[in-house]
Amino acid sequence: MKLIRKLFNRFILVAFAIFVQVGAFVFLYYFAQNYLWAIQLVASTIAVILFCVVVSKKEPPEFKIPWITFLLFLPGFGIILFVLFYPRRVRKKEKERIIYAHNQCIAYAKISDIEAIKFKNYTMDYSPVFDYLRGVSSLNGSLGNDVKYYPNGQDFFKDFIENLKEAEKFIFLEFFIIAEGQLWNKILSVLKEKAAIGVEVRIIIDDFGSNATFSKEAEIQLKHAGIKIFRFNPFKPIVSGIYNNRDHRKIAIIDHKYAFTGGMNLADEYANVINRFGYWKDTMIRIQGKAITNLIILFLETYDSFANTKSDYKQYCSKSYEKMDGDGFVFPFGDGPQPYFQEYVSETVYISMLNSAKHAVYISTPYLVPTFNLLSAVRNAALRGVEVNLIMPGIPDKKIVYNVGKSNFNYLIAAGVNIYIYKPGFNHMKTVLVDNCLAYVGTANFDYRSLVHHFENGVLLYKCSCIKDIKIDFMHMISESFKVDQNTYRISLFSKLVAMILSAFSTML
Repeated sequence: MKLIRKLFNRFILVAFAIFVQVGAFVFLYYFAQNYLWAIQLVASTIAVILFCVVVSKKEPPEFKIPWITFLLFLPGFGIILFVLFYPRRVRKKEKERIIYAHNQCIAYAKISDIEAIKFKNYTMDYSPVFDYLRGVSSLNGSLGNDVKYYPNGQDFFKDFIENLKEAEKFIFLEFFIIAEGQLWNKILSVLKEKAAIGVEVRIIIDDFGSNATFSKEAEIQLKHAGIKIFRFNPFKPIVSGIYNNRDHRKIAIIDHKYAFTGGMNLADEYANVINRFGYWKDTMIRIQGKAITNLIILFLETYDSFANTKSDYKQYCSKSYEKMDGDGFVFPFGDGPQPYFQEYVSETVYISMLNSAKHAVYISTPYLVPTFNLLSAVRNAALRGVEVNLIMPGIPDKKIVYNVGKSNFNYLIAAGVNIYIYKPGFNHMKTVLVDNCLAYVGTANFDYRSLVHHFENGVLLYKCSCIKDIKIDFMHMISESFKVDQNTYRISLFSKLVAMILSAFSTML
């Protein structure tokens, strides 16, 4: 029965339908071109037009190279890929919903001129990072928040479930993956209990990320309990490039009391309940204070824009927060693909952090397939004398992507970057620490999936007391890792060749 259910689950059926459409298109193209020269002429003409479209776009060169290659040398295949993966335009009604939700939410993110000057002066030492964020996001950071750092899933989920029990008004959850299992059963029990007494519970899950882990039956169970659940960008049996844009965010908000974010999904492996790739290393933070408003705004913008609803923004965003005892500046922000976002926000934040570094940088990422500009920023920081430390997994979850990342090792090591391999298992954390005073904790990996294609979110922390805990965590990870150097690191000729080929198309990985 389980085998039949797996064979006929929605994702497989949709994938099969899309495969049939693409297959039919390929068959007709190559069959017809043997007999009708006009078909080939039309395809070549379309390919040239699409080539001009790609070249004219304000995109990084490495993003254009794969498209140019396919469209010029394999026009039929290139057209198919273009339809499947190239960023599409937003439909008029969808754009109207996005603009409406954005305008409603942003009205509650405004601050006074006095506060703006105060925040600018406070963050002056790293002004390029914060000025950029303020300019592109319409959001603002805030002082007077308490931030707690969680170095592992065991500690995080213990507090998270206890804090869920305190909910009185609403619970918002937005995760790439929710997986049925021991952990979800504990969370579900609390959510049902809260929904039964009138607490509003809304959930956003990504349809691709959670397709194999969260069943239709589990979704129906939530709805019967009075819990609203929305599948982001659901797969349909139609060929479209939209499926490439996933909601990779991880946000949990409980009333106006707590907000959690970081690298963890709601699945057993994140709490090391099950063993998938050795020890699963990941991090989260908990925010208490005014900065929660930014994450509420991100959640409501996504929910209302894509679920086609209209929330009472005043109810959620106009809360007057008491000043907490915490120190430092906290700035949660969001990111997403074009055409929804006009800037590659996470990439620019990472580059600005690296360019602003004066003494030392610590980076943890599960994947190392970044844009050329970001890779250069890592290398250039080391070349100008900044100590740069990069931690990668010892046990990867995606070997092909991991091996492409390894092909960048020697390029970075030659510049003086220290690369460490985390021996206990898979470090999924996406954290950057600069000069022991500025940190990023969020969802964006150092790869094209995160930097170009996905909806992401992160938090910049400046002079917060929790930064010392982040530094301790990095040092502990390094103590459990081995350092890679050019003498001990070897890669076979075949692996180099494969990595070279895949690197040329890394924007599609």
